[in-house]
Amino acid sequence: MSTSPFETMAWFLLIPSTSAYLAMNFTGASTYTSLSGVEEKCAGLTLEIGAGMVGVVLWIGSHFIAKGV
Repeated sequence: MSTSPFETMAWFLLIPSTSAYLAMNFTGASTYTSLSGVEEKCAGLTLEIGAGMVGVVLWIGSHFIAKGV
């Protein structure tokens, strides 16, 4: 079974956005780096969520394209 270009793009978006989100949660353990205290984290979180959503849509869409639906 070969991997479609859409599925490859999906994984290129999903893996970094998921790992960045988990890393940000780990650094947010202290009050100094809380989400409410740092504006850059809000912008980064928006990009992470956006990339994750696009990745999920591409991943699900690639399965429909592969089946020819």
